[in-house]
Amino acid sequence: MNLKTGHRIAIDYGDKWIGIAISDETGLIASPVGTIAAANLHEELLNLAHENSISTIYVGLPMHLSGEEGQSAARARSLAELIAKLNIAPVRLVDERLSTTSASNDKSLIAKFGIDALAAVEILKFALDGERALGRPFGSSLDD
Repeated sequence: MNLKTGHRIAIDYGDKWIGIAISDETGLIASPVGTIAAANLHEELLNLAHENSISTIYVGLPMHLSGEEGQSAARARSLAELIAKLNIAPVRLVDERLSTTSASNDKSLIAKFGIDALAAVEILKFALDGERALGRPFGSSLDD
């Protein structure tokens, strides 16, 4: 599976709030889109897909530090499956341990986009770095 050109989206899942980030078309730069109510995710993704050529959607998979998956990971997997049914782009799962703690401490960015969107940027940066290292989409597919 080779890398396709197109914007990549990353999602930092939460029960109430979801952070979204998007890359440039070449997959070099990750930028926050914003933090939205979970109920508005599908509409937001469809809008982003209408405005951009999306090649991959990365969903952060919240793992315990031990590497085990908990209830949050199960909910993120379910969300990823629902997103895949929108047929926007292939959906990949990416380990998001420490994404929120490594998100920017810049209070003006947090105020503008929300901490969840900045966590999504960290997830996307991790995925983009992985893509460049591997020469293919990063993370695991929903079938793995």
